[in-house]
Amino acid sequence: MVSLDTLNKEGLNKVWDYARHLEKHEGKNENPMDKFSVKGSQFEQPLLEFSCACSGCGETPYVKLVTQMFGHRMIIANASGCTSVWLGTTGTSPLTTNKFGQGPA
Repeated sequence: MVSLDTLNKEGLNKVWDYARHLEKHEGKNENPMDKFSVKGSQFEQPLLEFSCACSGCGETPYVKLVTQMFGHRMIIANASGCTSVWLGTTGTSPLTTNKFGQGPA
């Protein structure tokens, strides 16, 4: 580990911007497998960007997986509990949108 002050922040910002703007290759199949298979679901973009949950939480992998399967068509409704705390009641949301600006509600 190194101190944050010793990092080349300008270089890291360039790498981050490059990664955020990568486009999929034109003319190629975005997902070479069945989206609803275990392996094929992992080729889809997860719309859960950061889990914000306690380490070892078993709910976050499931939420990530259902966002990969159902994407922007998904509506999340659940009872009060830990998921409702880390999923968006704190003013920030770990959910993200796809390249069309659509995401789970």
